[in-house]
Amino acid sequence: MWMVATGGGYVDVPRPTDSTLMSVGDRREFLVDFAQFNDGDTVYMTNLAVPHDMNYGSTNGKALMAFIVDHSLASENPVTTLPSTLVDYELTPGPVFMTREKNLMGSGGSGHVWTIDGTPMDMMVINDTVLVNTKERWVINNQTNKSHPFHIHKVQFQVVEYTEKVGVLDTVATYTHPDLPDELFGFKDVQLIRPGATLIFEARFDSFPSPLHPNQGYMYHCHILTHEDTSMMHQFVVVDSADFYTGLSAIPGTERLEVYPNPATNELYFKGSFEEAGTLTFYDLRGKILRREAIHARDSKAVSVQDLPRGVVIVELFLANKRYISKLSLY
Repeated sequence: MWMVATGGGYVDVPRPTDSTLMSVGDRREFLVDFAQFNDGDTVYMTNLAVPHDMNYGSTNGKALMAFIVDHSLASENPVTTLPSTLVDYELTPGPVFMTREKNLMGSGGSGHVWTIDGTPMDMMVINDTVLVNTKERWVINNQTNKSHPFHIHKVQFQVVEYTEKVGVLDTVATYTHPDLPDELFGFKDVQLIRPGATLIFEARFDSFPSPLHPNQGYMYHCHILTHEDTSMMHQFVVVDSADFYTGLSAIPGTERLEVYPNPATNELYFKGSFEEAGTLTFYDLRGKILRREAIHARDSKAVSVQDLPRGVVIVELFLANKRYISKLSLY
């Protein structure tokens, strides 16, 4: 059979294969030549030996589908030849605007906890803010002993590099675009990442900028239901430049302030160890001071934000000679 398309569309040329390693949520399209079989023959699609780290159950050698050849049937648009090419295919052009690194963590032992970067899923938290109409590179490290089908909403990505096990033969290597195994090639939104493997992909986050609100986010997660539920899933939003550049990461002399929950409604907490006293200031996007107060920013101290206007505000914490700053969404 010949692989002709992935979940995101056609590949460059038909790619011959007799087997393929599929994961939860993955989609591929194949052309199969049944003309070589006799009328009445039954051709089976079977499930081959599954690598032990796939954890998809014991279905080795079982038939998944039967095809009964009937040459008397006629199609209105029969496929009688194999096309030599399908589409012009190359990596999405343009510079990489930002690189993000994610670690798949956890184990299936006691507690069954799976996370991304050690942080459980929180429906009221936006984990990543992406600038619309830019191309990003994401590095996904599988630090667990199980395979995870990594799935991202909204975009189709292209694999640019994969290191470690791939395919049913457990071949260990580093593969770089365009010299990729068929299962890594093409536009897709799901890709299996084997234990200890690193997947690097690129994607353009075009159009549809969304508000900085948790109910308007897009998910990225493991596509195994029990993994995403416990809780290997985060969410991101795609925003325009006005919202993105108030992320303030480029302001000299500042460090990122980690606050939670974000978005927030009534109270705000700080991540990190801040023992000394300082000054906490909230600004609107035009730089107007909304509130300023003296504070002793310990982890356990809640800061009320009930009085602040709803929307996006800037949080500044000044301690001794250090300035910490962050963007906060209030709703």
